[in-house]
Amino acid sequence: AQKHFLDISAFENDLNQIKYITRGSALPGFINLLGGEPLLNPDILKYFEIARRIFPDMSINLYTNGTLLPRQEAAFWQRCAELNITIDVTRYPVLTEVDYTHMEKNAQLFCVSLNYRQSKSSFSWTKFPLDITGKQNPTISYMFCLMSSCHQLRYGRLFPCTYIAYIDDFNRAFNQNLEVTERDYLDIYKVTTVEEIKAFLKGPFPFCRYCKPLKNHRIPWRQHGGEKRLEDWI
Repeated sequence: AQKHFLDISAFENDLNQIKYITRGSALPGFINLLGGEPLLNPDILKYFEIARRIFPDMSINLYTNGTLLPRQEAAFWQRCAELNITIDVTRYPVLTEVDYTHMEKNAQLFCVSLNYRQSKSSFSWTKFPLDITGKQNPTISYMFCLMSSCHQLRYGRLFPCTYIAYIDDFNRAFNQNLEVTERDYLDIYKVTTVEEIKAFLKGPFPFCRYCKPLKNHRIPWRQHGGEKRLEDWI
């Protein structure tokens, strides 16, 4: 399958704009590099370098499922150490204790901070169900949302949560039409102050009508074999 990666020029431009808006202050506080799986990107080190150059004192974290970490060569670990990149790993049953031991040894050898997002026995994920009819109360949904602080920056737009940022992929995959309005994101090239960003992020947002945070629940981990199932999302 063809892989689509965030354009590196857009990534650099967007971070420079955030730096301009924040005047180089401590905001946003940290940068999380996410996927899909970010280690699939052959240029991942370049993204690290750009982020660190623009924000020399920022906490920069790589979120990964860890499946590709055992394959990383010494140069990867060395660069993570030099750029002070923290690696956050979500455990998956497909990896063995040998795999985890290998990545832990590399992290220790190169003095890279390596964290796990869950315990060894916690092979499950939280389902954040969607209401594809859009009949939820946006205020209630926002009030109880666990993703309201998961802000996403993508091609010049700041989204208040992951779902809004990537719902176009969901719509294409399942032939749906969950709507994102101009009130669901902020064009970072049309603002000049941190106060404008803070005001936007207060919520709720029109898209919140699609979310059912009171129905969040844990699901045992499983391999789907490439199968796309709408029921995994609603």
